[in-house]
Amino acid sequence: MNDVLIVNWNSIIGKDDIVFHLGDFAFCGVTKAREIKEQLNGKIVLIKGNHDYDSTCKLFDDVYQQLHINIEDKSIYLNHFPFASFPNNCYQLFGHIHLCKGENVNKYNLNSRQYDVGVDNNNYRPVSWIEIKKQIN
Repeated sequence: MNDVLIVNWNSIIGKDDIVFHLGDFAFCGVTKAREIKEQLNGKIVLIKGNHDYDSTCKLFDDVYQQLHINIEDKSIYLNHFPFASFPNNCYQLFGHIHLCKGENVNKYNLNSRQYDVGVDNNNYRPVSWIEIKKQIN
């Protein structure tokens, strides 16, 4: 499983790309997490998930509980968990609930400006900003 996820990651992420990982980087010990991280392309900014412990977080230069960024003309809130409420003029990206393609998202009370960027929902690959815009729109 890990080998496939690493290949999928590196097939999309370049050496100089910046990746916002929205939590639960690795459900294993710090030694294995380091081994996985060292094989991944790009600079990873970790938004801490409920399974990201202090020992694993130390593997990253940039770790946040949540982050607000702007890309193009969009305001974007990044968090591990989906928000119940946020401003109308922005998007909210998350990963915690492990949606699967085609699953009924209504049971989670999500709105059209939220998107699950987790690998379960994205063919076990990272998802680009271009793809996120396409999915939300």
